[in-house]
Amino acid sequence: MTDTPEKTWPEDVTERLTGYAGKHGISLEEAGARFAKWLKAEFEVDAPHSEDPFYLSQWSEQFVIEDRNNVGGGGSSRDTVTYVGMFIGIEDSERDGRKGVFDNALTMFRNNRDRAIDEGLIGILTAKEGLWHINGQPTEDRVKGSDLPWYGFENDDMLLCLMANRDGERKPMAPTSFSRKAYFLGSPESGGDIKAWSINLQGDAMKAQQDAQEAAQRLAIEREKMAVDAQRLQREHELRMAEMQQQFALEREKIAAQMQIESAKIQAENAAAAQKLANEAQIARERLAVDIEMKAHESAERSKERAEQPPQLKEARESTPVVVNIGGKSKTVRVARQADGSMIGSVADDD
Repeated sequence: MTDTPEKTWPEDVTERLTGYAGKHGISLEEAGARFAKWLKAEFEVDAPHSEDPFYLSQWSEQFVIEDRNNVGGGGSSRDTVTYVGMFIGIEDSERDGRKGVFDNALTMFRNNRDRAIDEGLIGILTAKEGLWHINGQPTEDRVKGSDLPWYGFENDDMLLCLMANRDGERKPMAPTSFSRKAYFLGSPESGGDIKAWSINLQGDAMKAQQDAQEAAQRLAIEREKMAVDAQRLQREHELRMAEMQQQFALEREKIAAQMQIESAKIQAENAAAAQKLANEAQIARERLAVDIEMKAHESAERSKERAEQPPQLKEARESTPVVVNIGGKSKTVRVARQADGSMIGSVADDD
């Protein structure tokens, strides 16, 4: 009894196949059969139900996308659609899409070698007459030193290969099928909604996209580093400017304080000089007062002396002196008029 696709396919795969079946007016079983045929043609998958559900999910999405671009829904001519956008991420590591097939075939070979060979799962490699042989049948691949053909691998002490049925013929296939999931954000060039797409990359495309992604990551890291450096420099500049402003403020305060000190000093010196001048003026005034008082006292004393002297001496002292030459000597003669009108004189030497 054959399981129905609803039971054997993962839930998301069944959902896509249901949509595919509705679009083409076929049953879900037929849609599953077309998907299985497509897997065999594209990825040489003979037992899809034993594959990793992750890969089945990715393959079913790719199957549906390719069907949208397939003219007539089943012909070989395809109308490609150009999308515009950008890759926004890629898986960290590769996945081997053939690991399930490889493990199942090798397990059967170890348990029942003849059955694995008869059912076309495993082939035994041998080198004869310069050609590689599979299960005793020659191939077109020539033996080149110790290198195995692209489909060969070692298991214990034997050389084996995986086998697949293609168009009724058993042919070798690579033991591994590495792919990596990339994420694309974009829309058709002709217009439409922007969506995120997951794309399985293989071979050179996988490596090229990985290199591009790594380059983008390095660029993003460099940009982030530059942004961090710019922020650091901005902070250092702001701190430096703040320090300089603080230093300027301190210098201004210092200069202002010095100016206040100098101003106070000048004011004090001016006040001291003014006080000194005031003191000197006071002393001068006091001395002048003393001198005036002394002069007044002397004048009073002289007035008193004159009042006490005889009138003749008083008049004589008040007479006008006359210098004459008497006997060859200069003599000073004072002549004064007395009260009765007579003249009186006195002679003194000019020694």
